[in-house]
Formats: sequence, C-alpha cells, structure tokens
Amino acid sequence: LCGKIYPSPDLTTMVKDYDGRTFVAFLDISGFGRVVRSDIERAASILDKFYGTIYNAPDLTRRMFLTDETDRSNPAVRPAINAIVASDCAVTFPRNTESGENTANDLRCILELVSAVNRELIKPEPGPSIMTTCSIAYGYFHYEDKAESTYLRKNCFFGTPYMNAFSDNEKMKARPGLCRLKRDATID
Repeated sequence: LCGKIYPSPDLTTMVKDYDGRTFVAFLDISGFGRVVRSDIERAASILDKFYGTIYNAPDLTRRMFLTDETDRSNPAVRPAINAIVASDCAVTFPRNTESGENTANDLRCILELVSAVNRELIKPEPGPSIMTTCSIAYGYFHYEDKAESTYLRKNCFFGTPYMNAFSDNEKMKARPGLCRLKRDATID
C-alpha cells in the first residue's frame, strides 16, 4: 500500500548515534487514528506522503542555508537535522555535536524544517492534504541505533526534550496545524 507517491529511501545512510543537548521536534499527523479505522488505503497514502516529505525535508530546506558546517557563528550555516519516523509521528533534531552548539541557529533550523515539511504536507497533491501538530523542546537527548535483523529493528532514543515535546503534543491533539515551542529555563 505504501510507496506509491514516494519511492522508498536509500537506507544506506542511517541516523548516526547522538548524545547531547539539542532541540527535539515531535510531529504527529492529526486525526490519523480515525482515518485508519475508516479507510486503510487513504491511511497508507497519508503515511506515504508523510514519510516521503520527512525523507526529502533536507532538500526542502537546503536552499535556505549554507551547507558548510565549519563556521557555526555564521547564521546561514545549518546543522544536519536527523529524523526518526514511526507510524504517524516524526522526531527530528539538529545534530550539533560535531560543529558546536548554537542554540539560536539550531532553533531557527528546526523551525524552518518543520515549516517546510508542513507546507508540503498541506498541499493537496501529490497525495492527500495532511495537518500535523508539533511541539519543540530543548535539553539532553540520546539516540542510538541498537540492532537490526530480518525481523527486528531496534532504535533507542530518550531525553527530556523528547518527553516534553511528546507530552505537550498530546495536549494539542484537538488543535491541528499548531506548533509550539516548549519553554525551558535551561536554554543558554
């Protein structure tokens, strides 16, 4: 069912392990559970568009930023942004450990990514128009690619920004299209 609009991505470039302070954005497709219960083919089409859009998100934002990560003082330089997608949710975070943290620039980059993704998702073609809710939080985050076999793929991720963004997003379920930044006194 999935894979009609967007081809499957090249999985040879996986998300690398991450351990540090960063912003985490949690995106969730609004009303997806209702669609699954009523029209499984539409649900597959929604996931196809969602996964394809998230996978192509770096291309959507590349024109906005320089790709040289060596000069983090330059506000046009962007960190690599990683995404982990499961079912109707995506967790995205700037990978800032290699080039040094710049919280203002990292926040700008994650906001640009979320904005670009939502602009694509709301378009009625290709595939259905999709609304999301999104929460963004900052703090210590850990991601680890644990194991893969024929029947299992294990990824470990946790941290306060993930839990804060997830919890805040749960409170917004009835408000599609909303994206909130969860305030945190620990942002430098």
